Amino acid sequence: PAEAPRDFKLVKVSDTEIELEWKAPSSNLLNGKLEGFEVGYGTASQGMRSLSIEDPQRTKTLLQGLKPFTLYMVSVKAKNKAGVGPEVVMEVRTDEGLPLKPRITHISNHKSTSFYVNWEPPREINGRLIKYELQWISNGDIKSRYIAGHLIDTMTAFISDLTPYTEHLCVILTCCMMMMNQVLCNTCLEIEYLIKGFDHRGRVIEVTVRGQVTQHTLKNLASNSRYHLKVAAITNAIFSTDKWVGDFTDTVVISLGGEHTSCFILPFFCFSRFYTCRKCYQAAYLYLAVPSNGHSIQQTVVQVEEPIGGSLDKQYPDIDALDFIDHVKHMHMDGDIGFSQEFDEINRISFSDKLLFESSNLPDNRNKNRYINIVAYDHSRVILKTDLGRLRQSDYINANYVDGYKKPKAYIATQGPLPQTFADFWRMVWEQNTNVIVMITNLMEKGRRKCDQYWPSDGAETYGNMNVKLVTMVHRAHYTVHVFTLRNVKEKKRSMKGLTERTIYHYHYTEWPDHGVPDYALPVLSFVQKSAAQSGPESGPIIVHC
Repeated sequence: PAEAPRDFKLVKVSDTEIELEWKAPSSNLLNGKLEGFEVGYGTASQGMRSLSIEDPQRTKTLLQGLKPFTLYMVSVKAKNKAGVGPEVVMEVRTDEGLPLKPRITHISNHKSTSFYVNWEPPREINGRLIKYELQWISNGDIKSRYIAGHLIDTMTAFISDLTPYTEHLCVILTCCMMMMNQVLCNTCLEIEYLIKGFDHRGRVIEVTVRGQVTQHTLKNLASNSRYHLKVAAITNAIFSTDKWVGDFTDTVVISLGGEHTSCFILPFFCFSRFYTCRKCYQAAYLYLAVPSNGHSIQQTVVQVEEPIGGSLDKQYPDIDALDFIDHVKHMHMDGDIGFSQEFDEINRISFSDKLLFESSNLPDNRNKNRYINIVAYDHSRVILKTDLGRLRQSDYINANYVDGYKKPKAYIATQGPLPQTFADFWRMVWEQNTNVIVMITNLMEKGRRKCDQYWPSDGAETYGNMNVKLVTMVHRAHYTVHVFTLRNVKEKKRSMKGLTERTIYHYHYTEWPDHGVPDYALPVLSFVQKSAAQSGPESGPIIVHC
């Protein structure tokens, strides 16, 4: 085409989206049949990305997943079979967005009625930082203070007039100013520090017990002593290392005489945490429940070797396809109790000695695991090929085979790659003869890094011996498809599995929520069908990661 698209304009803009609209070039300047358009967008630091639109009737597009408060260069050009024509360009700045959470670094000078809280600004402010809001809760009362003015890299605030021997919750919020003078704060309150007051300077013992047990024996206690005990339940996040502690029971005081044995039994709940505080009748002192430096509380952690409560050998009979709908309805009864019981059974099995994960715990492999509680089980883990000439080459990657319908090892379930595992990930893609990768997470979700970008934004990147080149990128309503070529730079000729360059299809579902499931099943079903259909009969396992 000899002319650029006409009437190129901005329809709307938000903190992460830009909607554009244009008209096709004049028909007498197309120099052929209009085949579609190419939209470009990018920043000065990250370069340009391209979006191919194959429908010549489509003259509007929505750019998603953009960075807040960032100046973007956007362009559009028409194309026919001969190629693309001239482009029309404009600059658009995205709106301010929610700032990420600040990070409380430590609590200092903590006394019975006061402490200093120290924090750092968010990694990404996503706008113009105008103030912080400091909130703390004492005895159920919420108090707050705004901190504005000169906002330096390291901030400190003094909190006083607290009630001794009580729990205090402290939260920091970051506030930005939007263009219409609307204050925008990160309002996702997260417990950063829990400060507990004890009326003693004694030793604190923490005991964590896994499994559905309702009692535990504390041993090696001193005679002629008084112990204060309380219990709280703990829940573990499935896809992170977060632990959430529930409310403690009322304190129980137990005195041991000289004639008593040094053990007693205390009832407690599943995944419970004990705090046993030996009273020495001394002045008040505040303990940090989550210490951030080397001055941690003295603690002892005891884990039950085998889970208790519930058989690991429970049998689940096959379900006839005609009965499957009724089975699902039954599982949904009583608040989805059936699904909860199934999940608990899987969780119990995961703690069994029958399922080993020794490779994940090797010192050289620990930094290759994104989460310490998401491991690769030895019986089905993917073993990378090693070069006998390279002594330090590892065969480990956090990935396991998963059987499909009448097809063993149809899938590989793995974690979101880390920068230090990019080369291993693409090495696995190559060795397993995979041609479809399914990604069901975004890189950042609610201010947290869920996955690192292991593919090139433009052009080609080399990860270890694997060269990955972006061929095209197509945006759909709920997902994005990247097409890559993958080449092993060490192979110079044809292998038994085909050419030394292969085509890889990367299906990225961009609308999957951080918690829960998508609101509608149809887009997910379409995504599954499209991605599964791309894998041919001679292809290796489909790799799926979140």
